[in-house]
This record gives sequence, C-alpha cells and structure tokens, in this order.
Amino acid sequence: MIEFFSNEEGVISPSILSKNYKKIGSSLIFCFFHDVIDELLFEHKIEYYQTIFGENSYIIYKYIDEEIYIVHGIVGAPASSIMLEELIALGANKIVFVGCAGYLKPEIKNENIFLVKGAISNDGTSHHYLKFDYEILNESPLFLELKDFFTAKKIPFNECITFTTDGLYRETKEKLNWAINNGASTVEMEQSALIAVSKFRNAQYASILYAHDDVSKDNYDDSNDEDLLLWRKFEDVRRDLVNYCHDFLKSK
Repeated sequence: MIEFFSNEEGVISPSILSKNYKKIGSSLIFCFFHDVIDELLFEHKIEYYQTIFGENSYIIYKYIDEEIYIVHGIVGAPASSIMLEELIALGANKIVFVGCAGYLKPEIKNENIFLVKGAISNDGTSHHYLKFDYEILNESPLFLELKDFFTAKKIPFNECITFTTDGLYRETKEKLNWAINNGASTVEMEQSALIAVSKFRNAQYASILYAHDDVSKDNYDDSNDEDLLLWRKFEDVRRDLVNYCHDFLKSK
C-alpha cells in the first residue's frame, strides 16, 4: 500500500450534494437490517424523506414527527464510507451504526451484543482519512454515552475490538488468528473506515454489532443447524437494537 496521507481536502467534495438535496437533522441511524426498516415503514413509524441518486443510490427515511433519520447501509468499507461522507455533508453529526458481524472465538458465542471501541484495519479506505495504523480507536463522546445508556437500561452488552476487512473471500485462518492475537473478537467489513471518516469529519459516531456467524472454525458452514437457530433467535433482537438506537438518539 502507498502511504500518502494529508489533511488536504479532496478534489471532489461531498458538500456538492447540498445543491440538489434537502438537509437532514443531526441524529442518524446507519442500519444494516432492511427487514426492520420495512417493518417501521409498514407500521408508519418512519416515512420516506428523499433518495440520494448515484451508482449506489440509497433512501433516507425520517421518523414520524421526530428529527431522527435512518438509512439502510451499503456493505463494504469503500461504499459505506462514501455514504457516510454524504450523510455528514447533509447534516448528520450524531451517527449510530447497527449491524451484524461474525464472531472469532467460540467462547463468545452467547455474548452477541457488542459496542465497538475500536477496529483493526484490514481495509483500504480508512488510510485515506487517518495516518496508517493497524488499530483505530473510537474516541467519540457518543460511544461513551451509548455505553452509559445501555448500562442504565440494563441491556447486556460487551465492548469489542473488531477486525475490518475488504476481502470477504480472503478471510484466511492466518489473518483471523492474527486479528484474534491482536485483541479482535468480531469480524466485519465497515467499522475501521466509518470510525476513520467520522474522526476526519469531526462527527460523533458509535456502533453496535450483534454477532451470530461462527467464523472461528476451519471451514465456515452457513447451513449449520445451531447457527440457523441462533439467527432466528436474534430476529427480534434486530428490531430491539434499532429501537435502542432510536431511544438513545431521542434522549440526546
């Protein structure tokens, strides 16, 4: 990788979106659970706000009678970081991510809910925003406030370092063991980049992961009966987590 970092603004700025799109409020849920968004729409809890058009078009929704917005995220560090750049440019400043991850250690299988305190970067995007470092910590006040919220509500959670990779099909045992030895509990594809973008843009950011995929074995098998039962068990948790995000942002 070529190490070429500076704080110089890019040739293309996300601020160009403000010419063609409405501003949004500061509170945003960056949600990877499309089924929950569909439920909220069906129940008239959220409403269509606007579509951001492009190669990866996406829809911004707004909670009814509340200045809280929600979008369905795009998989992968490059795409999701572009999306976050645009949302920050449109006004988002308190962003809570909620999505899923694989777990790297079988002993944490039943812990499941994680607040991300940092990420080990194996992506290519984050190093355009921060000087190269393997570990990127989330030092946002929003992360600490989210921890306090979960604690006060007696919602069980664990803190974690997550391993962020661009290469879904190149998650080798060597890489995953290296990540485990460096403190990672989970693996996913966005966190290091989203933390880096939020730091660079001075936006407050916190993230919640729930881990259900077992990638601690030598061979991943998504047809495993036990894992499928765990997935079904956590269908309701997906909705709960989005509700927690809403209630947390509403309290800000």
